[in-house]
Amino acid sequence: MKFKNYVLVGLSLGITLNVTGQQSNRPLHEVIIFKSVANQDNIINTFISIDSAGNIYSQHKKTESSFDIKLFTKEINDYVTKDKIDKYPANNNLPPEAAFPELNKQATIVMVIFQDVEKEKSFINKTQYSWGKSLGKDETDYPLFKYLTEKEVVVLKKLLK
Repeated sequence: MKFKNYVLVGLSLGITLNVTGQQSNRPLHEVIIFKSVANQDNIINTFISIDSAGNIYSQHKKTESSFDIKLFTKEINDYVTKDKIDKYPANNNLPPEAAFPELNKQATIVMVIFQDVEKEKSFINKTQYSWGKSLGKDETDYPLFKYLTEKEVVVLKKLLK
């Protein structure tokens, strides 16, 4: 898994479609949360991914935590459909360069990739659903969290510190 490809694809401004009417409980391939914070002296990048088994990775290393994948899949499906997260279809375009946050801000991206990607082997960039925003550097409440259990939010917030 190459972090740069996910970030660049996530920032891609290709065709954006509304996801209303999507299948309601599609199996997950991966959920990626990327946070970049610009401090006075440096930029701190945090990368978290949750795989199709519910395993959680921080900075590409498996953590001791995991999520109940059946429940987590339902929550992520609700997040994508109810918050109308943007859909970026599979394509073979070159992704644009990544944007960096302004000083004392964070750039946060949440990407959801369903197992449909198995059908997209001929594409460089797989279909994904993505939300991204520039926020205050200390902000920790993301729209995704309102769909998760309290335990899941605690785990993710700890990893995103």
